[in-house]
Amino acid sequence: MNSDSNQKFVVDFDKAFSFKDPKKKYPKIKNEIWTVIQNESMRIGMTKEEAELSWGTPKEIVMYGSTEQWVYETSGTLTFKNGMVIKIDE
Repeated sequence: MNSDSNQKFVVDFDKAFSFKDPKKKYPKIKNEIWTVIQNESMRIGMTKEEAELSWGTPKEIVMYGSTEQWVYETSGTLTFKNGMVIKIDE
């Protein structure tokens, strides 16, 4: 038997669960946008970072020239240009 298979999977608790205020980790995000994020909503002009905080990691990312589409399994599709949401398809 491989000795690696006997090793236990250890998760750093602080990385697995966050009990800290995320606003301290992302101080540039405005309170108005935090409300959108907390409601799991989306708004034109949000950054990629803000979009990911709101809807999570996309299932697929597709590049179309100068635009980027993030495809979500249940939420919809976001289109970005220059790092900002320019279109929301729910």
